[in-house]
Amino acid sequence: MRFILRTLLLPLRLLLSVITFIITFLLCIMGAGCGVISVIVSIIAVAAFVAGETTGAIAFLLIAVLVSPFALPAVADWLIEKLRALTFVLK
Repeated sequence: MRFILRTLLLPLRLLLSVITFIITFLLCIMGAGCGVISVIVSIIAVAAFVAGETTGAIAFLLIAVLVSPFALPAVADWLIEKLRALTFVLK
């Protein structure tokens, strides 16, 4: 019975493994890209503060924090861990 269940769940396990690999790869690429984007958006926010656009500057600072290498990759890392746990449960 267990062998049949494991055989039926094999495609799902393979799919979860591939998705986990793809997200892990994208997380590595995203780490560098997010840092650069966050710095650029922060510079734009400082320029907006200097120009007197307080609301726009605050919006840009919030975007910079969300895109920073701390927020977005943390969410992706959480997702990867959940997918790995699900794959482990199915094995």
